[in-house]
Amino acid sequence: MIEIDYNKSNELKFTLDVTGHVGAVDEVRFVLNKDNKKVIYTGKLEDGIVTVKLDSLNEIFDAGEHKYCLEVIIGNQYFKPLEDKINLKKGVKVSSNIMETKAEDAPKAVQVTKIETNKETIELKEKIEPEESRPKKTKLSAFLVSDITLDEQKD
Repeated sequence: MIEIDYNKSNELKFTLDVTGHVGAVDEVRFVLNKDNKKVIYTGKLEDGIVTVKLDSLNEIFDAGEHKYCLEVIIGNQYFKPLEDKINLKKGVKVSSNIMETKAEDAPKAVQVTKIETNKETIELKEKIEPEESRPKKTKLSAFLVSDITLDEQKD
């Protein structure tokens, strides 16, 4: 019995001995059976070795034992030199899903502006949001502070 991982592509090799025939072998096929389903793969014969490349079988067959045979066509003659079972086993499979995402609050920066007057120094503090959360253009709101004289006034 052959055992293969049915989630992956596989390569099988068989020996084939043809006696009593002078011509070439027309076709070698690997036939995998399950109930009424048949999947046929064409083999490549070279120096008495048949190589069959199987695609992943997990879309077609369930894991477990299935029958297979090797068919040989020479001219108008059909031969079935090998019949056996194959065990399609599940290979190792790893999966992952995200459970929860949580955005962390970015630290807030504070900008301090000093305005000097004749009588005292006033510090204005403004919270600065991170780049991605603040608007691109902001306007500073006007405010009134009494007893402040500025060297230069703007309208």
